[in-house]
Amino acid sequence: MGDESINYEDCDLLDGVLAPGVGQFTFRSPTTFKDIQVFYIKGSTYKKEDPPVMVFHGVFRNPDVYRDSWVKLAEEHGLFVVAPLFSEEHFPGAAGYNLGNICQAED
Repeated sequence: MGDESINYEDCDLLDGVLAPGVGQFTFRSPTTFKDIQVFYIKGSTYKKEDPPVMVFHGVFRNPDVYRDSWVKLAEEHGLFVVAPLFSEEHFPGAAGYNLGNICQAED
């Protein structure tokens, strides 16, 4: 596989598409074609040149709670924080989530 990178400066989500504040959107995986709910907080002084902050939930699969814990910091520092939901449906069990659903747990 080649070394591929995403230029986040060209991503519309980081610029004008998502208004500042708390919200969520659906991301469709281009490889699995499955929908992933993404919770976010976009600080009012966020600049698209700044990288986003990725926050990953734990075993309770509650990205909204993780996102909410970043609201104050996002506003204070102009951050764009995204917290995807890796659902039990699409990423079953601990192995499905921890291994990105690309490996099977051994019995």
